[in-house]
Amino acid sequence: MKDKVNILDVTCTKLKSKYEALYALYYVAINVDSAVLKQAVEVFMSSEVWSNRVFVNRYFRKLDG
Repeated sequence: MKDKVNILDVTCTKLKSKYEALYALYYVAINVDSAVLKQAVEVFMSSEVWSNRVFVNRYFRKLDG
C-alpha cells in the first residue's frame, strides 16, 4: 500500500447470501474525504488491504430505489 487514506467512518452490514452455509456477504461502506476518493478506491480495491480468501467487488446501488 503506497499511501494511507484517512477514513472518516466505516459501516458494515451483513447481507443475505444465496447459500448461507457456504459463504457470507457484507456491504462495507467506507467514508473518506472527497479530495482523496480516487486514491481511496484504488487502495481499498487492492488485495493488499484484505485477508486471504476475501473477494472484494464494487457495489452500485440501483437508481430506482
